[in-house]
Amino acid sequence: MEGNLPPSLSFAFLGAFLLVDAFFVFFARLYYKKKKGQAFSFLNGFPFELVMDKTVKVFFAIACFFDLFANVHFFVTFSHNPRGLGFLAFALGLCVVIRTLLLMFMVVLPASYNKQHILVVSLYFGFAALVGLLGGFYLFRLSQGGLYPATLVFGILSMMLGVFNLLIMANPRFASWAKLASEEEGGEVVVKRPAFFLLAASEWLGILLSVLISVFLSLGVAFLAL
Repeated sequence: MEGNLPPSLSFAFLGAFLLVDAFFVFFARLYYKKKKGQAFSFLNGFPFELVMDKTVKVFFAIACFFDLFANVHFFVTFSHNPRGLGFLAFALGLCVVIRTLLLMFMVVLPASYNKQHILVVSLYFGFAALVGLLGGFYLFRLSQGGLYPATLVFGILSMMLGVFNLLIMANPRFASWAKLASEEEGGEVVVKRPAFFLLAASEWLGILLSVLISVFLSLGVAFLAL
C-alpha cells in the first residue's frame, strides 16, 4: 500500500529494535549480577534498580531510541496516507513518543518517591493502553475491513493488549502494593520484599506488553505491502 515503508525496511527496523532490547536486558542483568553479587528478579525487582548504574543508563537510552525508531512509519504515513488516516497515524506516533518518555521517567524515578513514581507508572500504563487501542483501530482501518487479514489480526491483538494494560491498572491490590513479607532468620524476624512484589512485577509486565504492541503494530503495517 502506497504511503508505507517498504516491508524489508519495516522488518529491519523491527529486528533492530528487538535485538537492541534483548541485548540491553542481557547486558543489564549481567552487570547487575556483577555489581550486586546476585541475579536480578523480574518478579520483585523494579526497572529503576536494573538501570541504576550510569553505564546501563546509556544502553537504556539507546534501547529507547530504537523503540522510537521502530515506530517511525507512523510519521512517514502522516503526509500521504492513502485512506485519509494521516492524522491518526501522527497521533499514534505522538503517543508512542510520550509512552517512551514516560518509560524513561519511570526507570529514572525510584519508588522511594512514592506518589511521583505511582503517577508516572499510571500515566505509562495509560499511554501504553492508548497506543494499543489507537494502533489497533489504525490497523483495522488500514486492513480495509479484512482485505489485508494479517494487518487485521495484528490490529485486534494490539487492541487486546491495550485492554489488558487497562485491567492491570484497575487491579485493586495496588492499594497495598508496598506490603512487605516477614520471615525468621537466625532467630530474628527479617522484613523484606516478597518473592512476588506486585508493583515491580506489574511494571515489567507493562514494559513487555508495550514491546509486544510495538511489534504487532510494526508487523501490521509491514504486511500491507507484501
